[in-house]
Amino acid sequence: MFKHFYLYIKTFPLKNYTQFRTMYNLIITSSCATKIKEYSINTNTNFRLRISVNSGGCSGFQYKFNMDQSKLLLNDIIVKKYGIEVVTDDISYEYIKNSTIDYDNGMMRSAFIVQDNPQSESACGCGSSFAKKSFENNSAMH
Repeated sequence: MFKHFYLYIKTFPLKNYTQFRTMYNLIITSSCATKIKEYSINTNTNFRLRISVNSGGCSGFQYKFNMDQSKLLLNDIIVKKYGIEVVTDDISYEYIKNSTIDYDNGMMRSAFIVQDNPQSESACGCGSSFAKKSFENNSAMH
């Protein structure tokens, strides 16, 4: 009597730039923006930083940073600040919202990093992977 319906999700390039969703609760530091601008100037290309979260790493999830110039997709979420753009997909966004995106130019490494991630309960020593908080077990969330 009841029919089963299956939803197939496909990502499509945006037809116009006004369709993207904006991230309001992601903090971009000036050093992050400066590095993106430097990279764009040095390569004479207008890049944006794309952040994704994938399973893997020593803590369960890992951050991936790419300099990107491809077209935005329907599931992309974007933040513009300091004249640069940072993009992530809607699933990765759930893992990094309310975090700070920075560029660390230290003695041991120079890289984009995610700091103060409220979705993370622990991170590996190098900071490139993290374990997601279990909000179901947090009595303060009930």
